[in-house]
Amino acid sequence: MKAGPLAYPRFCLLYLLIGFVVFIGNACTAQNLVPNGAFNDINTCSEFQLRCGFAAWFNVKSPDDNGFFLTRDAADSYKKYLKLQVASSKSPARQYWQTMLLCPLDSGRQYKISFEINAPTGGPNLYDIGLYFRDDFLHTYTDTLMQPADYIDFLDASTVKIKNGWFRIEKTIMATQHKKVMIAGNFSATSNVAIMQQRNPPATEIILYADNFKISPVDKNACAGTKELQDSLYALRSRHQPRQQRSFAAAAPVLVTLPERVDTILIKDIQFGFDSDKLLSPAILDEYKSLFSTVGIKKILVTGFTDDAGTPAYNHTLSLRRANEIARLLHEKFSLPLSIIQTEGKGISKKYAENTQNRRVELYVYH
Repeated sequence: MKAGPLAYPRFCLLYLLIGFVVFIGNACTAQNLVPNGAFNDINTCSEFQLRCGFAAWFNVKSPDDNGFFLTRDAADSYKKYLKLQVASSKSPARQYWQTMLLCPLDSGRQYKISFEINAPTGGPNLYDIGLYFRDDFLHTYTDTLMQPADYIDFLDASTVKIKNGWFRIEKTIMATQHKKVMIAGNFSATSNVAIMQQRNPPATEIILYADNFKISPVDKNACAGTKELQDSLYALRSRHQPRQQRSFAAAAPVLVTLPERVDTILIKDIQFGFDSDKLLSPAILDEYKSLFSTVGIKKILVTGFTDDAGTPAYNHTLSLRRANEIARLLHEKFSLPLSIIQTEGKGISKKYAENTQNRRVELYVYH
């Protein structure tokens, strides 16, 4: 049918309207601050011209002579997601990945965080994934355990099942500091030994897959210079020279740090009787024999707590008595010298809703 004289202007108006709606929709889309958050882009190492990892992402443990640490199976098989070792019965260390945000987090500003997780066995556990924001990249030459107090956990996040064992995790946070580097991994204060004993997995390690990281400001205000920074991160392809000087456009230099390894053990759940410093089940310490027998323990800090029954002064003394009792048992059971065991009493604890859990001792083993 032939269009009338008004048809052409109407069609033009329709196309203009559609274009305007698309433009407004794109303009209102929140900006994702995570470069290569879906891991679609894989780097080719400049040294050997082999696929060696995801562009803009770096393992906290530095590369070794055999290639970029623990990325080859993901890159070579085109499984485009991070593989995180979140606990192991063979090592107290864990695996962490890091990238630089395209815009730093602004203190006092709200951000929506989302990502997807899966686990090859047993299904994913929200205790196994967290985000830690800092000023600089972190590279170490040894296996690492990171347990910062100010990391972001997702125990209270919304969880939506997608398909094939994958879940989408979402949470909105208020940034409290101006930070630009994001590290993903398991930052839980629970030790690997305790995690493996609690879950009893079929393998000697617990693996978590992570994908589609997004961090967007809630107010949707975009920032400039993101393409230049992403191009700079993508250009870092020299993965086999950990001591090589690396530079970032509009970014801080790489910080090389050798963190102290710390294992944390929490003894709770009615292990101490009411108004008592005697451990009801001393055999519970035998579960950690392999840890306390490890060569290279530098110091053990034993911290005691009580419930809120009684005066603060009395409970402070009781909490110290409990810590001293654990120190005595460590010395007797594992021949640990008392000179490396430090005790302290923190008095009343209200961390847990149940008082039986507040009557506890926490142990920090420094290597």
